[in-house]
Amino acid sequence: MSTIAQLTLPHGYTVEGRIHVMTIRTLLLIDNDASHVDVFTDALLNATDGPFVGECVKTLAEGIKRLKGKEIWAIFLSLSLPDSRGLESLR
Repeated sequence: MSTIAQLTLPHGYTVEGRIHVMTIRTLLLIDNDASHVDVFTDALLNATDGPFVGECVKTLAEGIKRLKGKEIWAIFLSLSLPDSRGLESLR
Protein backbone atom coordinates (compact mmCIF):
# COMPACT_ATOMS: atom_id res chain seq x y z
CA MET A 1 0.00 0.00 0.00
CA SER A 2 1.36 3.43 -0.90
CA THR A 3 0.44 6.68 0.67
CA ILE A 4 1.38 10.29 0.08
CA ALA A 5 3.33 11.90 2.89
CA GLN A 6 4.35 15.50 3.45
CA LEU A 7 7.46 16.55 5.29
CA THR A 8 8.05 20.17 6.26
CA LEU A 9 11.74 21.01 6.39
CA PRO A 10 13.47 23.94 8.07
CA HIS A 11 13.00 27.27 6.28
CA GLY A 12 9.41 26.38 5.38
CA TYR A 13 10.08 24.02 2.46
CA THR A 14 7.56 21.19 2.05
CA VAL A 15 8.49 17.94 0.35
CA GLU A 16 5.78 15.59 -0.82
CA GLY A 17 6.30 12.00 -1.93
CA ARG A 18 5.03 8.45 -1.85
CA ILE A 19 6.07 6.06 0.85
CA HIS A 20 5.40 2.33 0.98
CA VAL A 21 3.48 1.27 4.07
CA MET A 22 3.50 -2.41 5.03
CA THR A 23 0.39 -3.67 6.76
CA ILE A 24 0.98 -6.77 8.86
CA ARG A 25 -1.99 -9.10 8.44
CA THR A 26 -2.90 -11.48 11.25
CA LEU A 27 -4.12 -14.96 10.28
CA LEU A 28 -5.87 -17.19 12.80
CA LEU A 29 -5.86 -20.99 12.63
CA ILE A 30 -8.52 -22.71 14.75
CA ASP A 31 -7.54 -26.38 14.67
CA ASN A 32 -6.51 -29.11 17.10
CA ASP A 33 -4.49 -31.14 14.58
CA ALA A 34 -0.73 -30.61 15.05
CA SER A 35 0.00 -31.50 11.41
CA HIS A 36 -2.31 -28.69 10.25
CA VAL A 37 -0.47 -26.28 12.53
CA ASP A 38 2.81 -27.39 10.91
CA VAL A 39 1.45 -26.78 7.39
CA PHE A 40 0.01 -23.40 8.44
CA THR A 41 3.34 -22.34 9.96
CA ASP A 42 5.28 -23.50 6.89
CA ALA A 43 2.92 -21.60 4.59
CA LEU A 44 3.39 -18.39 6.59
CA LEU A 45 7.16 -18.75 6.61
CA ASN A 46 7.23 -19.19 2.83
CA ALA A 47 4.59 -16.60 1.90
CA THR A 48 5.84 -14.02 -0.57
CA ASP A 49 2.94 -11.60 -0.30
CA GLY A 50 3.11 -10.89 3.45
CA PRO A 51 3.97 -9.76 5.97
CA PHE A 52 1.80 -12.09 8.02
CA VAL A 53 1.55 -12.99 11.69
CA GLY A 54 0.02 -16.36 12.50
CA GLU A 55 -1.88 -17.31 15.62
CA CYS A 56 -3.20 -20.77 16.50
CA VAL A 57 -5.81 -21.94 18.98
CA LYS A 58 -7.12 -25.48 19.52
CA THR A 59 -10.85 -25.03 20.17
CA LEU A 60 -13.73 -23.10 18.70
CA ALA A 61 -14.32 -21.46 22.08
CA GLU A 62 -10.72 -20.19 22.14
CA GLY A 63 -11.12 -18.94 18.58
CA ILE A 64 -14.28 -17.00 19.40
CA LYS A 65 -12.58 -15.50 22.44
CA ARG A 66 -9.57 -14.53 20.30
CA LEU A 67 -11.81 -12.90 17.68
CA LYS A 68 -13.09 -10.51 20.34
CA GLY A 69 -9.53 -9.13 20.63
CA LYS A 70 -7.53 -7.31 17.99
CA GLU A 71 -8.34 -7.50 14.28
CA ILE A 72 -7.91 -10.74 12.34
CA TRP A 73 -7.40 -10.54 8.57
CA ALA A 74 -8.30 -14.19 7.79
CA ILE A 75 -9.50 -17.27 9.66
CA PHE A 76 -8.73 -20.92 8.91
CA LEU A 77 -11.25 -23.05 10.78
CA SER A 78 -11.49 -26.81 11.16
CA LEU A 79 -15.14 -27.81 11.14
CA SER A 80 -14.41 -31.08 12.97
CA LEU A 81 -13.34 -29.62 16.32
CA PRO A 82 -14.71 -31.35 19.43
CA ASP A 83 -16.64 -28.20 20.44
CA SER A 84 -17.85 -27.50 16.89
CA ARG A 85 -21.10 -28.44 15.12
CA GLY A 86 -19.74 -28.46 11.57
CA LEU A 87 -21.17 -25.75 9.33
CA GLU A 88 -23.65 -24.85 12.07
CA SER A 89 -20.68 -23.32 13.92
CA LEU A 90 -20.60 -20.50 11.38
CA ARG A 91 -24.10 -19.25 12.17
